[in-house]
Amino acid sequence: MDLTAIPKCLHESVMDFYGTTKYIISDNIPDYQPAQLQTDADEDRLAARIAAEYGDGKYRISDWTDTLSDAERDELDEMLCRTVEEYYCDFAVIITDGSDFLGEDETLADFAEAFYDNSGYGVGADRDGTMLIADSELGAYGIYTEGSMTELLTEEAASTACDAFDAALLDRGLYGAVEAYIGAISLEVEKLMSAQTREAAGGPVIKYTEPFVAYHDYDAPRVVDGADLFTDAEEGALAGRIAEMGEKWGSDFVIVTVNDTGSLSHMEYADDFYDYNGYGLGPDYDGMLLLICTNPEHRGWWISTFAECFDRFGERDIDGLGSAIKPYLSDGDYFRAAEAYLDGVENVFGQSTA
Repeated sequence: MDLTAIPKCLHESVMDFYGTTKYIISDNIPDYQPAQLQTDADEDRLAARIAAEYGDGKYRISDWTDTLSDAERDELDEMLCRTVEEYYCDFAVIITDGSDFLGEDETLADFAEAFYDNSGYGVGADRDGTMLIADSELGAYGIYTEGSMTELLTEEAASTACDAFDAALLDRGLYGAVEAYIGAISLEVEKLMSAQTREAAGGPVIKYTEPFVAYHDYDAPRVVDGADLFTDAEEGALAGRIAEMGEKWGSDFVIVTVNDTGSLSHMEYADDFYDYNGYGLGPDYDGMLLLICTNPEHRGWWISTFAECFDRFGERDIDGLGSAIKPYLSDGDYFRAAEAYLDGVENVFGQSTA
């Protein structure tokens, strides 16, 4: 059976199976029953197949149907790795062929657990992560969770991500379906993480007023290094450049680094920090803010735009800024990341006013 011919499936949540939640999405195995644990021979067989196909490399996308080209697999693997870095939990995908990997009385849930373990997936002590498993022969797919993701990922969120995979499968093929799934699962995780309560770990204080009234504070620092990522000289250089950009383009530019965002998502923190600290030029408070968060459990970045900057910077522009800064953030070169961000911002302004 061709994977692209998998019909829209029914969603079924299997809770507390071997202490871990698995989301099994199936149209032909609704009466799911826990099977016996993998035997040592099963584990050895699976480990051997993984080693034979991938050697010492660890791909987060595994296609046993050979539907994806090498280039497509590499691109999807890069997407998954970027998502791992952003949310500090693992994201993997395996496409199976249903012909030779299931042992006697073994289910997809058993196999998913064994594959996750043998592949070395998982971030942190609890090996936090998710893995989409889709089988072309059985016509079933679902999401396996491990560690903190067991509690975090709700059935509704898992269903939303699987729906994105399903919807793209016929129109865009396997590559497009996996790409759609990655976008959907990362968005769902972002929303769920933003809803979690986290203790603030330093960083700037957001000034709240009730009722809130927007205001200008032209003396507020435009580089707020709460996570202490820049030297004094670097902070001064960035602030000087931002002041020149503000005069040239008539918009406000702010860079904020924090150790954590408390109970807020990156987007919520960035938006609130801009609003509640007097930023924005002109009557509409035009400007934009780059947030960098260093908490290992919630690390990432966000760019918020306001008024004219919101209209000027489209999704492609924001993605371009993100692509420019990510390599430097990964290397811990935060000053160069900030410079690359400002370079990109000026490039967009230059193009839109040419």
